[in-house]
Amino acid sequence: MKLKAIGLIVLSGLLISACAIEQSKIGSNTTTPDITVTPTQMSEKILDNDHILLLINQYRIQNGLVKLEKSTELCKLAEERASYLMADRMSAYRSSQIGNHTGFKKAGVGYSGTGVGENIGANLANGFKENPNGDFSKNRNIVKTNQDIGAVNQWKQSPPHNELLLSKEKGETILTKACVASRVEDYGMLTVFLTGDK
Repeated sequence: MKLKAIGLIVLSGLLISACAIEQSKIGSNTTTPDITVTPTQMSEKILDNDHILLLINQYRIQNGLVKLEKSTELCKLAEERASYLMADRMSAYRSSQIGNHTGFKKAGVGYSGTGVGENIGANLANGFKENPNGDFSKNRNIVKTNQDIGAVNQWKQSPPHNELLLSKEKGETILTKACVASRVEDYGMLTVFLTGDK
C-alpha cells in the first residue's frame, strides 16, 4: 500500500482538518479492522451527513465536475472512521500527523476499490487541545445546529482539502463515489469525507 499525504491545516485555532489519499490494489481476502462504535451523546441535529455531501456536490457542479454518488461501502468505512477518530476523547484524531491519519491505512485494507481519499475536519471546544480530559458539558447548551456549511467551507478554504473536493481522479483511482460521516460530543465536532471508486 502507498499513502500519499496532501495536508493538514489549523483554522482560527479551533478548526483542524487533514486529508490523505491512499492508493492501493487490495486482494479480496482482506477484512476491515474491528472498531468499537461509540454513539454520540448529543441528539440535536448538528451535522447532516447527506446535506454535507449535497453541498460538496453542488460545489463540484459549480466547478464543472460531475457529482459523486453516495456509496454504501464508503459510508460503512466513513462511519467506522468517524467512530475510530472520535473514540477515547478523540485520541486517534489528536495523534494524527500531517497527511498521516491515525488508523487510515489499516482501515482502507478492506476497501474493494483501487483507492480512497479522506478529508477530516473538527471544530474543538476551547481548551480541549490543552486539556482533553476536562469537563466540557457546559457546551451542550451552546452548540449550534446546522453546522454543515461550516464543515464544507473549512475544506474549501484549505488548498489540499479543496483539491480533494474538486478532484476527478487521484493516481489510478477515478473518483465517482463518496460518503460523509460525523460525530458530535460536548468537546468537539468531527466530520469525515471519503471518496473513491466503489
